[in-house]
Amino acid sequence: MRTRHLIPVAALSMVLAGIAGAQALTADSAAPRGGSRPASYGYVAAQVFTAPGLGSVAVGMPNPSVVKIQHRRAGATSWDTPSVLFAGKGRVTCGEIDGAVSPGGIALTLECDRPYYEDEAPVHTRALVSRDLVSWSRHELPGEAYQAPAISPDGRTAAWPAGGGDGFVRWRAGSGFSRLIGTGFHGDGGAETIVAEDSGTVSVMGAEARSGKCRLGVHARPLTGPEQVQLVDGVAPGCTEGSLTTVDDLTVRGDGSSRATTYVVSRPDTASLWRLTAARPVDGAGLVVDRGSPRKVIYPTYLDVAGKPLLSIGSPDRQRLMVQTYDDVTRTWSSRSTVYDHGFPGCTGGDSTGDATSQVYVLELHCYAHARPDGTYPPYDRNYDRLPHGRTLLLSADGTTWTAAPIGPRPYAVNASASLVAAPGRHATRIVSPTGITTVPVTAEGRCDLVFPVAANRLLRLHGGPHARWPSRVQLSTGTGWHTVDTIAMPSRGRCQRVYDENDLRPTLFNLVGGTRGVSLTVRRGGPEGWRVVRTPERY
Repeated sequence: MRTRHLIPVAALSMVLAGIAGAQALTADSAAPRGGSRPASYGYVAAQVFTAPGLGSVAVGMPNPSVVKIQHRRAGATSWDTPSVLFAGKGRVTCGEIDGAVSPGGIALTLECDRPYYEDEAPVHTRALVSRDLVSWSRHELPGEAYQAPAISPDGRTAAWPAGGGDGFVRWRAGSGFSRLIGTGFHGDGGAETIVAEDSGTVSVMGAEARSGKCRLGVHARPLTGPEQVQLVDGVAPGCTEGSLTTVDDLTVRGDGSSRATTYVVSRPDTASLWRLTAARPVDGAGLVVDRGSPRKVIYPTYLDVAGKPLLSIGSPDRQRLMVQTYDDVTRTWSSRSTVYDHGFPGCTGGDSTGDATSQVYVLELHCYAHARPDGTYPPYDRNYDRLPHGRTLLLSADGTTWTAAPIGPRPYAVNASASLVAAPGRHATRIVSPTGITTVPVTAEGRCDLVFPVAANRLLRLHGGPHARWPSRVQLSTGTGWHTVDTIAMPSRGRCQRVYDENDLRPTLFNLVGGTRGVSLTVRRGGPEGWRVVRTPERY
């Protein structure tokens, strides 16, 4: 059985217990006609798969039983009207869509079961393949099947992991789908992928235990003849976790969850052996990793910002935060430089807003505001029953110039594109954008006030006033003050006690908690002056 990774709501476990329930399905909002954008679906959002030279398809689900498809020809600017690609019969429902593309066609995996459950491996998954994006060959895969397929460059071969992952089903143009083909691969829940070649050879590549070590194995099954096995040297793929993604028949990318841990194995042609051609940055020369207890050091955090250098930031003494920059060409790390000195060893590392979708660098620290007479500073233990009053954000637009922004218990906010981050202080708010850092002379003043960046120099605020039980006034900054533009309905009972920010969601999800009552809010475009605060019932 596979494991699905769900978004945690650690700060709110006590409030959420007993409130969670089944979520109503959103009705199909697909337009009856095509347009410049794919249709919108309420169950599984449309995914676009583009085959170079052939065109694109957009595949999504308006409900658990129906999969719809749209087409856009190569060079065209509009999509055709949605049509049904698959409709489950009886108790068959689906929940995930995976795909692979090449200049020769598109292969799809529709994860289905009777019925489909997100946390259980599906056993009625459908395989689909097309060389013209119009006519599709279909097959129900045997056993557990829930991984992405592969398709060869010429589109004449496609393959799907099946039967629990150690085997596969092969499709060949003119021959159709094969039975389940076994391999000598024995995975254990770690990284795994599949590769299809023009020759018809299909390879299962993945992490497997060999002589007590975790190795990256390749098990190639040609159309005829014995299986060919290779162990790729220099790779630690992760036998209990990790991931592999097939780029094409010559390149596979490993552990793409972070640029810091991504590696590449490739080959110059299909007759050659696979080898490690790009090692993980965390294994690069020059990286400094401070050893010791969290009471003594801050372990490295890797900040991955789109189109900008990968950074490692940590501390040898919990006082000085030091950064290193990774060079993608030489695959080495720079010498360390200090970007923040707290004055005494009282900081603990926190969360970062620096992944592949971020456009600015942000690192959260938990630092004691004042030196203690005894000189001891127990590390912050991530106790989400309270927020530390010493929260500080390290902000940078370019990874070179840094600003320390103390925010205390106030929530900070990230916009939907992760290009703006607002850090509210006692008297002003700093907004970091790709062009720099701006200080706006207004902030979140009340106990449950929150601010949100709507421009590089402008904020939205939810405000309650000195006697309000819950904040309800939506305001926009005017440069030196606030202008109320809207109100939002809030609980009539209880009193808001604190606000938690969930910045792994974009835009930020704000959770306002008061006793056993809670409200989840986010900011979206719309409203009388371009922005509105909306309640999100899926959280409460």
